[in-house]
Amino acid sequence: MVAIYPEQEISTGYHKMNYSIIQKSRLEGSLRLDAEYYQPEYLQIDNKLSKNTEFLNNLAEKIICGPFGSAILNSDYKKEGVPLVRVSNLNNLFVQDENLVFIDQDLSGFLKKYQVEKDDIVVSQRGTVALFSKITEYYPKWNISANLISIKKSTKINFDYLLAFLNSKFGISQLIRRLSGQVQPKITTDDIKQIKIFLPDKNVQQKIGSLISLSKCEIENSKILSHKAESLLLGELGLEAFDTEQKLTSLVNLSDCQKANRIDAEYFESKYLTIQTALSKTRLSLLSKNFEILRGEIIKYSDTGNVGVIKTKQLGKQYINFDVEDKTDDDMSRGEKLPTLSNNDILFASMGVGSLGKANIYYEFENNGQFTIDSTLKIFRAKKGSLILPEVLQVFLSSYLGRELIYQNIVGSSGIISIYEHYIKNLPVPILPKHTQEKIADLVRKSHESRKKSKELLEEAKRKVEELIEEATPLR
Repeated sequence: MVAIYPEQEISTGYHKMNYSIIQKSRLEGSLRLDAEYYQPEYLQIDNKLSKNTEFLNNLAEKIICGPFGSAILNSDYKKEGVPLVRVSNLNNLFVQDENLVFIDQDLSGFLKKYQVEKDDIVVSQRGTVALFSKITEYYPKWNISANLISIKKSTKINFDYLLAFLNSKFGISQLIRRLSGQVQPKITTDDIKQIKIFLPDKNVQQKIGSLISLSKCEIENSKILSHKAESLLLGELGLEAFDTEQKLTSLVNLSDCQKANRIDAEYFESKYLTIQTALSKTRLSLLSKNFEILRGEIIKYSDTGNVGVIKTKQLGKQYINFDVEDKTDDDMSRGEKLPTLSNNDILFASMGVGSLGKANIYYEFENNGQFTIDSTLKIFRAKKGSLILPEVLQVFLSSYLGRELIYQNIVGSSGIISIYEHYIKNLPVPILPKHTQEKIADLVRKSHESRKKSKELLEEAKRKVEELIEEATPLR
């Protein structure tokens, strides 16, 4: 069989094309005859995995697809109970404990088949497919959503090594190959079961798996440092255990309504007055007096652009995800210069349900590429002589105090909510003693360094897997 597809190699007089010559015995039965499936890079991967391999189905205890979409509804989401793993929780090879939703114990028990535990691996089957992440020990049990597949841990293989393999090019490419030709990409349990896993001896598996364990330790250290920074800030304010119990009514003077130019009840909820009263006991300054506010704009995207576009989905609780999909050039359609990120800039989400108020600091050592922001974000850049360090602003905005002050000023419906710039400019920010600010900044920076180290260890683990397979394959 000869499979031909337009990837430029052979000159035909009009354009060049790549081709693959496939023996009939190597065809996947009659299931796949499309040319895309037999691209040279896929055949090379298949060749390198021709020895010392085993199908994943024979290594995992079970491989189970998530429940039907109707099994768990949005109305089933709770603030506590059994955590529900969704695609949005898969990141950096470990299931994240941020932005979790929960289901009650009864529903979790009813869906016991779809429960996962520490060290199980889950993978996304729709949306952003082929994200493999390990279940952590943060909770004794979890449930998976409809868009995930679980790979239950067994003793037949080191599951940390398996996690590194699945996220290497040898794991991902096998799934991407099976997705080729589909109109709506979707991974099935059969796709997962048929992944070929390279099996080195157990000592080698252990060495590579230990890099995954070290990476997890760095993530934990990063979280601890971040928590210490917030605790130091709130402790300095005397508000670490602050109670914002909500009252059913609030009495407000007409002058307060006129000053705020607001008459809606939500703005004058009692908890906001309590926070403002507590903050008034410390030295305060307005955000705009210490930071320049740069606006994101509507961007003209470019396939050949050299500037990555950060959107709200790239913002986490503290950290930016630099895996951007969209690129642009360094100017916009209207000819204005794009605001590009500089060291110590704060990225702030000023729009969007679930994202509004997120604040992340940008350090060049994490990713020194060129990045800009879209219209849902703003950049806070410290002015010369600012009384507030950027790290302190980021920690304050990410704390419950900052979040409450931000949400007091939101406008719009439940569909599209935002905070106007004049409210942002007038946000009160505490001015802490210089030595306290420096301690907070040091903790934040070390937290980001640990996170970077974690990513480096993950990349090292994947690289060692790939090198291992390349060295094991004789040249032809």
